[in-house]
Formats: sequence, structure tokens, C-alpha cells
Amino acid sequence: MDARLNGVVLAMLKAARAYVEKGWCRGAMARNARRVAVVPDSPSAVMWCASGAVRRAGLDLGSSVEKVNGCHNLLMEGLSDREKAWNWSISEWNDRNSRKKEEVLALFDRAILKLEGTSGSQEGGL
Repeated sequence: MDARLNGVVLAMLKAARAYVEKGWCRGAMARNARRVAVVPDSPSAVMWCASGAVRRAGLDLGSSVEKVNGCHNLLMEGLSDREKAWNWSISEWNDRNSRKKEEVLALFDRAILKLEGTSGSQEGGL
């Protein structure tokens, strides 16, 4: 991923994490205050799954599908080897009954730290 793309993906990950921190859900990309499923960019959305938050952040920032996929790929890289072995999508991982909001936030944190480390090493080489 080039430095410019890294910067946009990093901004998306941080924005998506903020959405999850505001409100998190399972079983839908987003939900309103009544817990009814809505599209991620709905004005009534108050909670998002990990994938829905990435999509919302991508829409907010006018990002391309490539950048949304970059976010999903970084989140996938943050899964444990055991979780990767199940071959789950981020939505499937998010929607597990045992999943907790803190785990979702921690996954975003790992992806953000990884990307910040990559960006830092690229900037140092300029």
C-alpha cells in the first residue's frame, strides 16, 4: 500500500473505530435507536458492526472500494491464527454470540497500530 493510500485507510480505520465506540451491534451493518437494522450511512444509525463502521467511514470520506477493502484486509490480519483458520469474514467474526465490543475495538486498535508503524517507517525513509 502506498503512503497516500495508507493515510486514507488510516483515517478510515480511526473513523470506523469511533463509530464502533459510539455504538456497536451484531447481526446488521448498522442499527437505529430501536435496534432496527438500517444501512450504515442512515441518519438514524446509532450503532454499527465492524464492517458497517468501515463502510460508513468510507462513505463519509468519499473513499473507493479499494480503500474499504484495504481496511477490511488490515482488520483480517489482526485476527488470531485460530480465528483466521475459521475463514470468517469481519462481519461473521463481529457477529459471534460471544463477541464483545471491547474485542472489536481492540481489533481496530491492532490494525491502526500496524498501519501507523508502516506509515512511520515509510516517512522515515523519505
